[in-house]
Formats: sequence, C-alpha cells, structure tokens
Amino acid sequence: MTVIKKSSRMLERPTQMKEETKTFIIMVKINGQEAIVLLDSGCTMEAISLEMVQIVGLKVHQLMEQIPIQLGTKGSKSQINHGTKACIKIGTVGNYHYFDIINIDRYDVIIGMVFMKQHEIVLDFEKDQVRMRGKKLYVLCESADEYLQVHRQAMEHSKTLQNKKVIQNETK
Repeated sequence: MTVIKKSSRMLERPTQMKEETKTFIIMVKINGQEAIVLLDSGCTMEAISLEMVQIVGLKVHQLMEQIPIQLGTKGSKSQINHGTKACIKIGTVGNYHYFDIINIDRYDVIIGMVFMKQHEIVLDFEKDQVRMRGKKLYVLCESADEYLQVHRQAMEHSKTLQNKKVIQNETK
C-alpha cells in the first residue's frame, strides 16, 4: 500500500504565461479539405476526428483488434475501434496515410512523432517554428482560450493562398 503525506495547507497552482502554453498547429489538406492539425511530440499515432471523416467522406473500417489509447494517466478506458486511410498534403508533399479515428476535441487531426520523423518535421520550440525537410511551415497561433481565433487564422491563411494562386494565374 502506498502512503502519501497530505498537507493541511492549500497550494495555489502556478499560472502560465500565454506564450508558455502555445502549441504547434498547422493547416493541411485531407483529401483536398482544409484541416486544423495539432503536432504532438508526445503522441505515437496519427488520428482524425469523426467529424473530419464525415466532412471528407472517408470510408471507416472496423479494426480487427481494439487498441487502448495510452495516455499519461491511469484509468483511461478509451479505445481505438476504427481506422481510415486518406491523402494528407502538407505544403507540396502529399501522402496516402492511415489514421486512427478517435474523439478529438479541438482539432481535426493529430500528427504524432512517427509521422513527423518519417517526413522530417521538426518542432523548434526556441524559435516557435515548424520545419518540414528544412522548409518553414506556417504555424497558427493558439492558446487554450482562443480556439475560434485559430479557425479565423486558418480561413485567412487559406484566402491568402487562394489569392496568391489567382494572382499567379493572372500573370501567366
């Protein structure tokens, strides 16, 4: 039996600065549809939300074996029951890839370390940059209370890219 000493005094949890809680979020295309992606350096899988599966119209496959989702806490009972394959395009690189379908709260897709290593995606915490094969990727700014701002930034970035394509086509 484990014995822990409990203090009678309350402890205030330290607050974190907005910059300290920033995560790396990028835009990708899943089967041609814009998607908000969390790059998770502590994750060993690639996952897609059921909502994104429905939006894109992906086929859902039941897995032969249910896989428990391993979190850093005890007692988690979530399991992966379904998977899918989709074309993921990051910048100019496109790849057909397997995704676990899970209940994701704030993002369309989560990309883990296996995918990042395979595609040479580097998270530079010092410079707040993401690079893929040496090229800098556009990173969306986000903190816990600014989820809607991420969507607005994503839409603005998408419009900027579309405008650049229109200008390039007009100059040809």
